[in-house]
Amino acid sequence: MEIQGETERDCWEPIFGVSLDRYAWLTYQLAKQGVAGPAAVESWVAQHDVAPERWTDVATGWSQRMSRFPEVRGRYDRVVRDFTG
Repeated sequence: MEIQGETERDCWEPIFGVSLDRYAWLTYQLAKQGVAGPAAVESWVAQHDVAPERWTDVATGWSQRMSRFPEVRGRYDRVVRDFTG
């Protein structure tokens, strides 16, 4: 997933249907439940309505956006912090 040329407005668009808040929830749950390994992760995300063949693109895309846009990283951190209570 290439983000070069993406604007600040574009950085909030879902990646393959996965919004930033949804991505935060998914990554939080994966870690909390100890889901590890590509096959297990793909199976788990499929159970949560994410196309398993797109998960790597989703994760890479959001990771790149968080690196490029500090406000995206800040929002991700706040959302995950809300899940942890």
